[in-house]
Amino acid sequence: MNDSPTPAGWYADPSSPNAPPRYWDGHTWHTREESAERQGAPFETEAPTHLPAPEQPKRSPGRWKVWTAVGVGIAVVAAIGTTVTLALVPTQIERAAEACEGTSSWERFIEEASLESEESEDEGLFGELEIAEYFEGSIAVEDNGRTLLVSTKPADDDPLGISALVLDCVYAELDTPSRVSEVISSTRALDGRQTATWDSYSASWGYHPDNGLDLIVSDK
Repeated sequence: MNDSPTPAGWYADPSSPNAPPRYWDGHTWHTREESAERQGAPFETEAPTHLPAPEQPKRSPGRWKVWTAVGVGIAVVAAIGTTVTLALVPTQIERAAEACEGTSSWERFIEEASLESEESEDEGLFGELEIAEYFEGSIAVEDNGRTLLVSTKPADDDPLGISALVLDCVYAELDTPSRVSEVISSTRALDGRQTATWDSYSASWGYHPDNGLDLIVSDK
């Protein structure tokens, strides 16, 4: 084995024989540009076998890879944005619950009866706090805004049927056809559990004088 140092000079590139010769300074390889001033050095046609191969330049990723990565990133961001937007937009069930919660259905009834701006016997009979008690817990939303739960007070607690106004409010918000609302309003305890569908909604309900009427509406 020959351990003597190889003298500086121009040699064939051992890693690419067909490439132009490269300059060996006795320690490392140089490119032609880096060694332009060494043109006077002798050129050997074959490099000694114990010389290390010059490092090959690293190739940058192809443009198609870069654009693919950019496209994937844009698609992910768009998907996240769509998901967040959909999550922030309330469903029709949630909008109906918001419109009919609390004493909203009572206020709507007063407005529709043209009694909003003038005193009446009804206004003298009921205070604001007393009215709110009739609608306490009358409406709720479940299943991420896909299901609406509506209930009225028992007959003993609500002899005038004031809590049933929440049903009228829900009918209006969900465009419930009269064929469905009339059946709900006329349901008796002995009728058992009833069902109906309209548009994208399915409903089930039941009535008992000790519990009132309970209605479940789901968006299919």
